[in-house]
Amino acid sequence: MDSLLQAMAVREARRQAIRAELKTLAPPKVARQADPAALRTALRTRLKKWQALARRGVAEARQVLRELLEERLTLTPVPCPAGWISRGPGRKPTRLYRFSAQLTLARLFEGLIGAYPNKVSPTGFEPVFPD
Repeated sequence: MDSLLQAMAVREARRQAIRAELKTLAPPKVARQADPAALRTALRTRLKKWQALARRGVAEARQVLRELLEERLTLTPVPCPAGWISRGPGRKPTRLYRFSAQLTLARLFEGLIGAYPNKVSPTGFEPVFPD
């Protein structure tokens, strides 16, 4: 019986410590409602800027690729199909490559979809401890 009372006291002390810690934490951020039309406009604007940047030159196009690529671009040689016309007599045959890459659009959305700090979280997301 003593061990049961001692375990209950330990758990009660732990619960009070957790409550005290929760009070010191910053309130959770709540996602703000995004206006779909405004978001669409902002995304199109960013995409147009990236397209314009990519068209300027090689260095600028590389900058855009760095924003989109998560990993390095992989080039794998593939055999030329039967009947493939090479570059011409006396020239090296054309080589074909398959490329693959892992892309991300996270940087495109960066800063567009955020959260409001210091707002109350929706009902059902707060921790509930019985008193």
